[in-house]
Amino acid sequence: MVTQSVVKEIGILVPQFKEDKLIVLFGPAAPQELRDMSVIHEFEHLEEEPLKLGGTIQVGDQTYTITALGNKANDNFKELGHISIYFQEPFDDVLPGAVFASPHTFPDIKKKAYELKFRNHVKKKLFLIRSFFFYMRFTRKSIYDML
Repeated sequence: MVTQSVVKEIGILVPQFKEDKLIVLFGPAAPQELRDMSVIHEFEHLEEEPLKLGGTIQVGDQTYTITALGNKANDNFKELGHISIYFQEPFDDVLPGAVFASPHTFPDIKKKAYELKFRNHVKKKLFLIRSFFFYMRFTRKSIYDML
């Protein structure tokens, strides 16, 4: 139920993505030209489906809920260790390798050996409530339209 990895390297350009609230993760085989802008990590344990809508991402002691997920995010993550995590509201068109997470605060990754945990379990009641409100905001419907 928990995919776990350890940060091995933090690219020198990673802090510049703070304003965009974006972290790019790559596994240890990342090409040199992407390492400067990426957090390089190595899996200690990898689940079959590490990322799930409503699951969580833990960066050190900070926990985030996955609010949107690209259709290739799990495949890219398992094969390359690559995902782009946006700590903001999801775009209308979610890129295939994108993951959106809440709360919308940029995580504090300052050192190597930081643990990253990805839990694919879903707290169903909370997830259903959040999904309902996201649907209503996305479709711009009010609760009275639903009655």
